[in-house]
Amino acid sequence: MKKTPILAAALGSVLLVAGLAACTVDVSDDPATPTPEVSAASTQDQLQAEQQDPTGACIDGQAVVAATDETVSFPEGCATVSILGTGATIELGPVEHLVIENDGNTVTAESVAQIDSIGHGNTVTYGGDAEAQVTDHGHDNTFTKQ
Repeated sequence: MKKTPILAAALGSVLLVAGLAACTVDVSDDPATPTPEVSAASTQDQLQAEQQDPTGACIDGQAVVAATDETVSFPEGCATVSILGTGATIELGPVEHLVIENDGNTVTAESVAQIDSIGHGNTVTYGGDAEAQVTDHGHDNTFTKQ
């Protein structure tokens, strides 16, 4: 009984597989496909551009007011205004949704449809035709319709 043809066939198969594996192409090393370089500066610029302006500028219907112990006037109003500052006096035009996330602010708005507060010790006075829908998860807040 000859084992040479079986051994030769097995050895040939191993060599064929090894030869094919050596012929594969790694696309990641292909110089025709350049890898884009991202610098830390461009990533930081992009992140800053995506963040809301904390001075109250209304961007895409949202404004963020992060004033602390300052007076801010924003007569144009905005669809949604978030108050992040503390101890500020804030005067707003018409607002659909007012969110108060900090403490000790005095807010006056031309009109407000909805108020959500998690802050403490805030005073909100608003005008408009209807009572605002108020959700108060803080304490010592006052909400008064003029």
